[in-house]
Amino acid sequence: MEPTSPERDTFGKSTAVNKKAADVLRTNREKIRAEWEKNVRSVLVSQAKDKSSAEMSNTLQLFLNEVIQKIERNDNPEHADIYKGMSGEHGGLRATFRGYFLPDLFKEFSILRQIINKELHDHKVLSYEVRSIIDESIDSVISSAATEFASVQKQGIQDALFDAEVSNRDLDQFASVAAHDLKSPLATIAGYLELLKDELKEPPESDSIKYIETMQKASARMMRLIDSLLNYSRLSTPVKEFKSVDINEILKSTEQNLKKIVQETGATIDYENLPLVLGDEDFINQLFQNLISNSIKFRRAEPPKIIITAEDDGGMWKFILQDNGIGFDPTYKTEIFKLYKKLHGNDTYQGSGIGLATCRKVVELHGGKIWADSSPGKGTIFYFTLPKGPKN
Repeated sequence: MEPTSPERDTFGKSTAVNKKAADVLRTNREKIRAEWEKNVRSVLVSQAKDKSSAEMSNTLQLFLNEVIQKIERNDNPEHADIYKGMSGEHGGLRATFRGYFLPDLFKEFSILRQIINKELHDHKVLSYEVRSIIDESIDSVISSAATEFASVQKQGIQDALFDAEVSNRDLDQFASVAAHDLKSPLATIAGYLELLKDELKEPPESDSIKYIETMQKASARMMRLIDSLLNYSRLSTPVKEFKSVDINEILKSTEQNLKKIVQETGATIDYENLPLVLGDEDFINQLFQNLISNSIKFRRAEPPKIIITAEDDGGMWKFILQDNGIGFDPTYKTEIFKLYKKLHGNDTYQGSGIGLATCRKVVELHGGKIWADSSPGKGTIFYFTLPKGPKN
């Protein structure tokens, strides 16, 4: 076995290169900002250009400071909620620009990613670890900024109701087409990566194989994210008529859909004589399937145990879904229902960060509420209300 290089730690990470990368970002902040502003001005609508310079400078400083610290510490960006300064400034301000749309926001950050990576590449310090930190960091900012963008726009939703309805129809059509167009090249990439992996004939522990497997995992995550986003966007389609839905039948269908993971984990799902509700059967099925999948995913060493009951709550039924999983810090009991909010990195638990946001949207679509109680190591209890259906 070859001795460990003095410039690498026991995990093979180029700590010296990473330190140089942090220094490059620290020294060239103004250059990066000027280049970003120059390129982004082509994206911004005319009335927005005059408002952008100072705001871009401030938010970029916040972002680069945090990225530099992460590169020096080699942290996982998903474990810290540190991007609110940039996302609040960027997403919130952009939402006030007439004629500026969410794809424009994504384009701005795509330009920033290219500029930062080019600067580091030109200085020959764009290591694999540094690129991963930058990609994860910018992805986190995009998610937060998009959420803030949507939140600010929602304040004026009543003034643009007609336009929103038209937009929703267009968005639904666009989402379906975009999902197909995005997944096709991803499937091609995944196929060629598998062929490349076979042809290299290198040992599994080699760097080449590890890089290929990292790309394969990223492709698979993108596939799941596209599917999740498509399902989430469809929740904006108005439901024409609510019907009586038997929750017992919904759970039988859910158990069948999750049969493989239930058998693999030894999970048990206990319920009995649950009531009828008034709602959309497909959406309610998605609600229970997401919550049960969540309980199974975030399990402890022992087999998952899920108990579902219901209580009379006036004109609603209050459902209680309790599990014996890993639980979570109650500080985040509101945050977990936000779009793209994840308490764990992809290396620990795979997921898109859309599942519980979908649950919240389904419940609110039915005029109900959803909330959770938990503590680390003691499982989680989800509560949600749905309108009562006709009596049995």
